[in-house]
Amino acid sequence: MNNQAIFCVTEKGIEIAKEINKKIPSDIFVIEKFNKNFGISFTSLKNIVNENFFKYKYLVFIMATGIVTRIIAPYISKKDIDPAVISIDEQGNFVIPLLSGHLGGANNRSKEISEILNSIPVITTATDVSGKIAVDTLAENLKCKLDS
Repeated sequence: MNNQAIFCVTEKGIEIAKEINKKIPSDIFVIEKFNKNFGISFTSLKNIVNENFFKYKYLVFIMATGIVTRIIAPYISKKDIDPAVISIDEQGNFVIPLLSGHLGGANNRSKEISEILNSIPVITTATDVSGKIAVDTLAENLKCKLDS
């Protein structure tokens, strides 16, 4: 098992997943309708995310951000245990870290994926856009633990 899962619901999404997989080994989940003997088939996105949300460090969804938000909402817990969640549009134009940007590594992984796809990483965390280090990242680098 790899530490990254990619979920695809369109044929174009599968092509993007293949490109990412060439550089970052991933377990790829493909909706059964479009699966042509590639990846792990699923019929229900809700069920496959339920089964895999905490099994992977990185969850990459190649689909609309709204769908991803609704699918992951029931599983979001705490920033120090949630996996990194990344959304990519089905044309591969934008790579958006949605959850666990700092501690989970979603921001950095989004940048890596953006380089692979020659796309735009959409990083929105205040510290990143201001060119500063986040307190939680600093604490992690120093092997410290933050209180509430």
